[in-house]
Amino acid sequence: MAENVPHIGPYAIDKALARGAMGTVFLGTHPKLNIPVAIKILLPEFLQNEKVRQRFEREARAIAALRHPGIVDIFDFGHDSEHGFYLCMEYIDGPHLGDIEKQVPKIPESVLVSIGAELCTALDVAHAKGILHRDLKPENVFMDKGRLVLGDFGIVKAITEDHPLDDAAADPQTEVIGTPGFIAPEQLRHQPLEQRTDIFALGSLLYFLASGNFAFTAKSPYLLEQKFHNERPASLFEQRPDLSHDFVTILERCLAVDMEMRPLSMSSLRAEFREILNIMGVRDTRDELAKFQKSPSGYHYHARMRSVNYLTEQLKISVRDNDRKAVEEYLKRLEGVDPVQHQGYEISGVREILQHEKPSLASDTSSPAKSQTKSQAKS
Repeated sequence: MAENVPHIGPYAIDKALARGAMGTVFLGTHPKLNIPVAIKILLPEFLQNEKVRQRFEREARAIAALRHPGIVDIFDFGHDSEHGFYLCMEYIDGPHLGDIEKQVPKIPESVLVSIGAELCTALDVAHAKGILHRDLKPENVFMDKGRLVLGDFGIVKAITEDHPLDDAAADPQTEVIGTPGFIAPEQLRHQPLEQRTDIFALGSLLYFLASGNFAFTAKSPYLLEQKFHNERPASLFEQRPDLSHDFVTILERCLAVDMEMRPLSMSSLRAEFREILNIMGVRDTRDELAKFQKSPSGYHYHARMRSVNYLTEQLKISVRDNDRKAVEEYLKRLEGVDPVQHQGYEISGVREILQHEKPSLASDTSSPAKSQTKSQAKS
């Protein structure tokens, strides 16, 4: 080992990549494979904290049990006399979703739904092993040439009896732990957690990526609890009129404060995302994400044209069905996707449907009120 190169265990360290609340991640080199790796260590102030050290080892066990392309891989778990315990993990040379949200205004719906579908697949694998992630947020999800990779399993929780973690991970007593803006109501209330806790976080993540705003946020746990109790997130329909009714409705269900109102599982949620993608003509989510990552501006144009073509066809069908409500919805979405150039109003029959007045209650002779008036007059 070269004396002038810092090491953590057998791994030569190049630079620091990120620092979190409890640890630091460095870029290193695997001595035998000669590939870049990510080395995670605890911050010095936590080296003597038994609970934090236990979580660190739990993270290693969780990742080792979840071998999946959508979950960061682990190569080694060891101890260094100077730095304490360390994790040697797969290095993802790509941005996290927080970076993408800052760089790309109005992430297209096809990308948002693809992200949702990919994360559902990864989290479904974790849930099948009895592991709850509990800290889903943009900074923990990386994009690697179209592959979406979920990392940071530092606060995982066991949610079934058959799990690969330690006994403490299955303790039903839950701490208020997680990231503000993505934490579920039951986490804040010390209530039992289950897979729908991660579904709430996934809904919060997609809401944030779509709008740039948190669905629920407050300056203190008490105020956040008040928001959960008294308010609903600002409408995505108003913030992003280009988004489909189906997608927005799914997110609203994911963000239900009452856990029973959320989708049942990651697999059922993925099926709903898949239906939207099929309608949009998206067959391969990784290919879709790879195209977006390679050229967000070029992808925007491609996605916009695809959406305009799809919405125009749906608008024509709505006109044939004489469905005024659907005509209005598709026109609104066309204006959101392409406010300048879309030709929705020029489609034969659109203006006629919009100009046709809806029958008022007063002129509707079949209405209960009208019938009641006639009956009173006869008597």
